Amino acid sequence: MKDAHVDAIVIVNRLGTVEEVDEGACAFFGYSKIEMLGLHGSELVPPDLHTSTAVSIDRMQHGEIPLAVHTRVQRKDGCVIEVDISVHLLARERMAFHIARAAAG
Repeated sequence: MKDAHVDAIVIVNRLGTVEEVDEGACAFFGYSKIEMLGLHGSELVPPDLHTSTAVSIDRMQHGEIPLAVHTRVQRKDGCVIEVDISVHLLARERMAFHIARAAAG
């Protein structure tokens, strides 16, 4: 995600529950802040990625933190978007996901 514009920042706890979001995340995903808080990370990806997302969250719970991934997310309206996500470990076993739209081409 080198030199990419960050569209959204989502902070989740070790169980994959959204604890904090920025305004960009609300606009990007189409939810209000109140709607996003408490969502599980699997609720922000298309159904075909639910299993792999659960596996990823389990790995993160055991200390395996990926630095970056290319994947798809799903907005509240059902629109699926390709994104690049960088993951940063924070204090108190929380992780910050910096989400940017994938570069075209």
